[in-house]
Amino acid sequence: MRPSDSAACVVDTHVWVWSVLEDTRRIGRGARRRLAQATVMLVPAICQWEVALLIAGRRLDVDLPATDWIEAAADGTGFRITPLT
Repeated sequence: MRPSDSAACVVDTHVWVWSVLEDTRRIGRGARRRLAQATVMLVPAICQWEVALLIAGRRLDVDLPATDWIEAAADGTGFRITPLT
């Protein structure tokens, strides 16, 4: 199956964060197009840990504690956290 044939899109930490923060200019044109076509955007569970590290290390400046930001970023944004298997 070609990527364009699938309704799901797996994203990495940066695409998830930039999308939630509406800083999509940092996402490549092809990735933005793919996100626009996706009916569901999947975020690997490990991305939660990576975001927590970014916030703890002050490399990601948000107004919420890491757990609250992660919960908000996964709730109602079109992104779905997928478990590690």
